[in-house]
Amino acid sequence: MSDTNAKQYHIPKHTRNEMNSQHSSTHRRLMEPKLGTKRSFQTLAQESITDSTSIAIGPHHPGFRQHLIDNNILPPFYEYPTGGSPKPPQNMDEIRQALEKPVKSLSPSAFSDRDFTEFVDLDASTEDKRAILSCLVPIIQGDAKDKKDVAGPIQFTNLKPLTDGRLVPGEPDFYCGSQPELLYNTARQLLNQYVQPSVQDGLVVAPIVPNFLLQAPGLDDSFQQAIRRAIYDGALAARGIHRLQSYMMSGVKYDSKAYTLSSVYCGGQLKMYTIHPIPPAKGHTEPGFVMTHIKTWLMTQDADTFRQGAAAFRNGIEWAKRQRDEVIKKANANGPLDPRDLSDASSDEMPQPSGMLGNPPRRPGRPVSDM
Repeated sequence: MSDTNAKQYHIPKHTRNEMNSQHSSTHRRLMEPKLGTKRSFQTLAQESITDSTSIAIGPHHPGFRQHLIDNNILPPFYEYPTGGSPKPPQNMDEIRQALEKPVKSLSPSAFSDRDFTEFVDLDASTEDKRAILSCLVPIIQGDAKDKKDVAGPIQFTNLKPLTDGRLVPGEPDFYCGSQPELLYNTARQLLNQYVQPSVQDGLVVAPIVPNFLLQAPGLDDSFQQAIRRAIYDGALAARGIHRLQSYMMSGVKYDSKAYTLSSVYCGGQLKMYTIHPIPPAKGHTEPGFVMTHIKTWLMTQDADTFRQGAAAFRNGIEWAKRQRDEVIKKANANGPLDPRDLSDASSDEMPQPSGMLGNPPRRPGRPVSDM
């Protein structure tokens, strides 16, 4: 039918009456609860709320920070409504001392004032996140000893939701973890959604057990959003370390210490934080997490300040690696041995059957060399 004919065509009167009758009947059926069912307007309203909660919430959302607080994931400088603040980790002094250690590659002879000037010029002309990660962060990081331990930007799509499932996956711009083969297969399978952040087709595609993370927003990005992301990603990482520490142990342990560092580099400033788990709040079953500020360095202020901040960053990577190595070593020693791990043991170290159903064989109690 042409457009002209369509404009001239009129629906017959009897047809219009039938259509109106059908519409009215359909409207009544939709508005009235069906007899013999338990559905009600209250049920429909609840379904509407459920549909609204399916929206993924990210750090840009104005309620993101409050959602974390409601789930006992506390930002730096947080004050309880009743007064007081969360306690810093018990090993904060130890962490600060580790970060302040001199780094030979940052001595004036190795990193000159001219090198610093070039960094400042580069920082002033670098606005895009990708350029920051490819140009500025490598200077701060220096020559990485274990480049296979570094990844990012990457989404933590394999990790179990930290709260109620509404939040987007974690997504650090840069992180350090361990090679998957360092942790025995049994532990990796049992703790899959806690320690293996990225998996494709059932295969691990990124370092596991992340515990050093960085956000590096571009100038068009919000600094506050980067802080929220650092809290969120850091809590996901700290949860993985905590789960691994409690692996094959009786009960969940809280030692009030931090084993995870989360940082933000933005506008020439490097901010570093610790993240550590705390017992569940009243009415919650999952642990909470506290983010504590360590220090801020204005990396473009002068060469000495840059050296201090870069040293803290590099020392932080090394400190985080030592924490991962120790936790993985203990998990390997305590956990059951998967048949695929037998290749790691010599013939005289092969575990003997326990003789009891439900008791998997364990790796002999030999010391595991430091990694």
